[in-house]
Amino acid sequence: MINNSKLGLYKCVINQKIMTTLNKVNLFCCWDQNGTNNWWCDEFTTMLTNVEIETALKYGVDVTMIEYYYLWDSRIESYKMFSFISELMKLKNEQDEFDKAGDAQYNPILWNCYKSIMNSASGKVSEGLHTKQIRLETFD
Repeated sequence: MINNSKLGLYKCVINQKIMTTLNKVNLFCCWDQNGTNNWWCDEFTTMLTNVEIETALKYGVDVTMIEYYYLWDSRIESYKMFSFISELMKLKNEQDEFDKAGDAQYNPILWNCYKSIMNSASGKVSEGLHTKQIRLETFD
């Protein structure tokens, strides 16, 4: 069962043959022996997020979850996880305030630089400020 209140990564076997039946493009690709994307895989094991699983189920793709990893289950204290970008966050937020106030100190180039550096440094995971790494659970 998927818990959408938590960010999860699930090891799954997916069977997307239904997409061919519906004359639609497969939602997911696998990698062939050469390590290149293969969009013609019907059934394979992969890692999916809870959002990707929801999309697959919406289209009727068969998803069998083997195990899952809750990456973060709380937004509380997540600021600590990416404390190294806290100064950038403060500077970006300051630019946000300048923009809202119509202040001439607002610089969209600086705002974009701060935002881009934060996203690249954190893999954009810090956007929701998630924090706790939790556990591995298996489906038996």
